[in-house]
Amino acid sequence: MYLPMLPCGITTTCDYIKYTGDVEFLDEIVDYFDGGSDTVWVHLIKGINRVDMDRGPHNLPLSHFADWNDALNTGLNDKNAESVFVGMQFVLACREMAELCKYLGKNKLYDDYMAKADETSKIINETSWDDEGYYVRSFSHGKAIGSSKCEKGSKIFVNPQSWALMSGTCPPERMQAVLDAIDKYLDTPVGCYVNYPAYTEYDPDLGRISFQYPGTSENGAIYAHATSFKMYANCLLGLGDRA
Repeated sequence: MYLPMLPCGITTTCDYIKYTGDVEFLDEIVDYFDGGSDTVWVHLIKGINRVDMDRGPHNLPLSHFADWNDALNTGLNDKNAESVFVGMQFVLACREMAELCKYLGKNKLYDDYMAKADETSKIINETSWDDEGYYVRSFSHGKAIGSSKCEKGSKIFVNPQSWALMSGTCPPERMQAVLDAIDKYLDTPVGCYVNYPAYTEYDPDLGRISFQYPGTSENGAIYAHATSFKMYANCLLGLGDRA
C-alpha cells in the first residue's frame, strides 16, 4: 500500500460529500488493485484498518518503501522503519471519518475513530517531539530522522510541522514553537524547503533522497506540495495574510 493514498482518498471523499451531499457515492462499487471490488465505504474502512494494524516499535505507521516523500526510502534496509508524517495523516483521516460517521448517524464509529485519532496524536507527541521545538520526520534503526540530534544531514523536515498543525496532532501550547521552527529553518520568500540542511552524501539507510543533488527534487528543494501544505496550515490557524 502506498500510504499517502489513505488520507487522500478519505479527505477527498469527505470533501466531495460535504460539497455535494451525494451520500450515495459511498455505495459505488470500486475495484481493488489486486482483484475483487467493494463499495467506497468499505474501501475507506479497510484503508484505515490496514494502516492502524501496520505499526512499528514506537507504535507509529511503518514506512515500507516510502511515504509521501518517495525518495526517503527508510524501509528498504529497516523493516521496522516508521513514518511520523503518515501517523499525522492517519490522525486527520480518522477525524474526517469520524465526522462522516456522525453525519451518517453511525455514532459508535464516530467515537471509535475519534478515540483512535486522539490515541495516535498522544503517541506522536510522546515519541516524536524534538527538544528544539518541532516534530521529527521518521524513525529508522531506532534513531530519529529529521532531528536536531542528527550528526549529519537534515535536522528538520517541513511536512511533519505543517501536518501536525493540519491534523490537530499539535497541542495549542506547541503551535508557536512549530511555526517558529518553520520560520527559522525552512521558510523562504518563495516557499518552504522540504528539509534542511540538504543531504550531501549517500546513506543507504535513507535511500534516494541522499544522493539527489543538494537543493533539488525532494532533497532540500523548495517544493510545491510541501509549501501548499504549509499554506493550508496557515489558513486553518487564521494566518490568512501569511498564507
